[in-house]
Amino acid sequence: MFGEVIAPALGPRWPGSGDGKDIDTPAGLCLYLISLKVVFRLDAGFFPGGFIVSKSGSTTYRSQGVVSVDPVSSSSCLYLSLAAPALLLVACSSSPSLPMDRSKPLVENLEMARQHMKVPGAAIGIYRGKRVLVEQGFGVADVESGRPVTPATSFRTASVAKLVLGAAALRLQQRGSLDLDDPVSKYLPDVPEGDIATLRMLGNNSAGYRNLIGLEHMKEKFDRNPEQAWTRAELLALSFQEGPHFSPPGSGWMYSNTNFIILASAMEKAAGKSWAQIATREVFDPLGMQHSSVQEVSPPNLARGYQYGTEEGPIRWKGQGSVLHDVTSDSTSKWGAAGMLTTNLKDMRKFAEAFFRGTLLNEASRKEQRRFRDTGYPVDYRYGFALSAYEDTEGHNGFIPGYQACVAYHRSSDTIIIVLTNLYSSPNWEEPANYLFFTAMRWLTGKNYQPRL
Repeated sequence: MFGEVIAPALGPRWPGSGDGKDIDTPAGLCLYLISLKVVFRLDAGFFPGGFIVSKSGSTTYRSQGVVSVDPVSSSSCLYLSLAAPALLLVACSSSPSLPMDRSKPLVENLEMARQHMKVPGAAIGIYRGKRVLVEQGFGVADVESGRPVTPATSFRTASVAKLVLGAAALRLQQRGSLDLDDPVSKYLPDVPEGDIATLRMLGNNSAGYRNLIGLEHMKEKFDRNPEQAWTRAELLALSFQEGPHFSPPGSGWMYSNTNFIILASAMEKAAGKSWAQIATREVFDPLGMQHSSVQEVSPPNLARGYQYGTEEGPIRWKGQGSVLHDVTSDSTSKWGAAGMLTTNLKDMRKFAEAFFRGTLLNEASRKEQRRFRDTGYPVDYRYGFALSAYEDTEGHNGFIPGYQACVAYHRSSDTIIIVLTNLYSSPNWEEPANYLFFTAMRWLTGKNYQPRL
């Protein structure tokens, strides 16, 4: 049964909450309730699909998504998931009860966690300073053939693409091709409120454009033909039809893939090149990333992507179920430039070392990148220019049907952690790359440290 939610009098409307009563993302609901100092009373269980929670009195707050008492936590907690998120928030008193034995090598702990979550395969790299702590594949890239994962296996990485996109935009600014303070209308005159929105607002998610992946009816539309290829123009038209999360641009914060699709389009106009050509010139070629692409590609060594579901088929946006399905043929085009990056561990190591340790961007660009914006979340979650941060950890994660990835940098220990997986979520809705990342952080620090990126 659902937990009862008791809240005090109605507080300020959370960004993206529509008329003030409908909260259109699970994370928005969670954060709104936390802002009201809500008391949660929950019974253990898992609640798929839409849900309704009632405030004492006459007002009902509605949301769609997934709520559960975290099935892998050692104590009850409220778990809320944001589709294609930059942030997944868990408000609870203890960490997921993933296997952990610090007397055993880190690699063994990572393998225990992978098996616990029933992840077919993962490529994991952990680099502390100049030391390689881990760089190897775990499990299989193809369940049917048994092909093993290696550091050269390619994976789709979803929103990790934003790190590449942001770096390329900053390098274009270094060249003088654009300025982050330029209005969007300078390059794209037909974008709504483009005379107010700037390129910087797009990159730090303060422009307000609607995130299609966060809308239930859009997910249903995408699911009717998951292999359909979507053009950038089609995605933007759909987003503009939905209206903004907030207006005017710059007046709030909300994570949205649409911001980055617009940013890539503006970059193309500024540079006179396609986004794929820009990424190659500004990032891939300088770093020797010969196995990376921002186009929809399926290289021969691509790990097959998997999703749990039922005998009838995969459950793409929630992931729970006991039957494993191959969803590699799902089109990634619905994410556009915000989430189309195929790469491997070896290439991502080159990128992460240059990106986080300062050789890809000049000093001014690094400062620009780390001008973190308050997101309004009641945790230390901030967003810079296409860069997430939680306390002293920076990076980005990404979700896309069949895959999840996480690329992070723990500044205080100078440690880069890269996790690429070929599973969207475990049968119990655990986040494979995130939890493998948490396993590594717990082993390395000896602390219950779970930075959500």
